[in-house]
Amino acid sequence: MLVHIAIADAYGASFEFKDKRFVDLHNTGTSYVTGAGRTQPGHYTDDTQMSLALAELLIEKPQWTRFKIAAKFLEVFKRDPRPGYAGGFYHFLKNTQTPQEFLDNIRPDSTKSGAAMRAAPLGILESIDEVIAKNYLQASITHNTQEGISSSLVVALASHYFYYELGSKEDLPKFLSCFVQGDWFTSWKSTVSVEGMDCVKSALTAIQQSNSLEELLIKSVDFTGDTDTVAAIALGIVNRSHLFDNDLSPALYNGLENGEFGYDYLKSISKKFAEEFMKRQVLLSDSTGK
Repeated sequence: MLVHIAIADAYGASFEFKDKRFVDLHNTGTSYVTGAGRTQPGHYTDDTQMSLALAELLIEKPQWTRFKIAAKFLEVFKRDPRPGYAGGFYHFLKNTQTPQEFLDNIRPDSTKSGAAMRAAPLGILESIDEVIAKNYLQASITHNTQEGISSSLVVALASHYFYYELGSKEDLPKFLSCFVQGDWFTSWKSTVSVEGMDCVKSALTAIQQSNSLEELLIKSVDFTGDTDTVAAIALGIVNRSHLFDNDLSPALYNGLENGEFGYDYLKSISKKFAEEFMKRQVLLSDSTGK
């Protein structure tokens, strides 16, 4: 999961808020674009780093609290500060030293996409009730608004839907409507802002219109606007689904950064992540006799 989120994030970062002519010219899905965006080609941003934080926390299995989540957000940022965060939040993380200081000083009134972009790892949780509860805690720390919590919950639930193969992509909007109020059926057709609902609706549209990961990556970026977030959300949601062929270009894997917290690290955490929850599912199956 994390490798695909990082690939989508790094690929989309080169197109973030570029004009349509630039996107049409370079959005081929074959390689990272050189000389564009705020990051180096193949380098991921906050979308991946905060998804990584939640994945690590799920593996470590501490009691899921606001304090523990804030501590993990600080930990992953301070060990590897990187561009891509909104300017104000970057400086907040840089100047905050403790989890309690984080919780005391954060302004949790954002309606933007920060809580949604990191929510895909929660889809691996076995029960929908747990997905909802854990998402509420992680989202409300920074995005304690209806838009912030709802947009992140859609990502977590959609990830759960595809991870556990609960239905077709066409039935996803109906599934989401059972849990989150909103229009999940209407296709997105315009440039994507940094608002959480915009990013989520455009990612859902790209999912409905795609049959492979490369197609999904290209369609996510083709909207223009907040392209790295849309792409990271979309590929994070469907990355393990058998409904989407994995035809991503080898150049995107080979070109992904591979420093201390790059490709190899993300792959190792993804493996631990999958193995941990596979064991839990086996134990649950054994205990229920299913």
